[in-house]
Amino acid sequence: MSKKDVPHGGTTVDEYIAKQKPALQEIATNLRNLVKKAAPELREEMKWGFPCYVGTDNICNIMVTGKWVDLGFFRGVDLKDTKGLLEGSEKGMRHIKIHRLEDIDTATITAMVKQAASLRPK
Repeated sequence: MSKKDVPHGGTTVDEYIAKQKPALQEIATNLRNLVKKAAPELREEMKWGFPCYVGTDNICNIMVTGKWVDLGFFRGVDLKDTKGLLEGSEKGMRHIKIHRLEDIDTATITAMVKQAASLRPK
């Protein structure tokens, strides 16, 4: 998928989510709330055209692709993934694809966000 296929939009997280298709808005909103609840110490910022959650380092992001929503972890390779949810082959980044609201494994994703937020900076 090229960058032009990703429906970015807005200068705030609220604007970004509001510009998505309704079903994807719902998924993105649910993930946003989950991340904020799991790691309230993280700052929510728009970076690279999509919402990112930042502590000392970049921790995770939410990116709507047009057909699903990715919850990306900047240091995904360092996370324990007992359910095999993480995808990707980049040096460090991994993501979870969420196609439907029912696909959100709240307990597992909450644990992963907490784990990612607790990693020491490299």
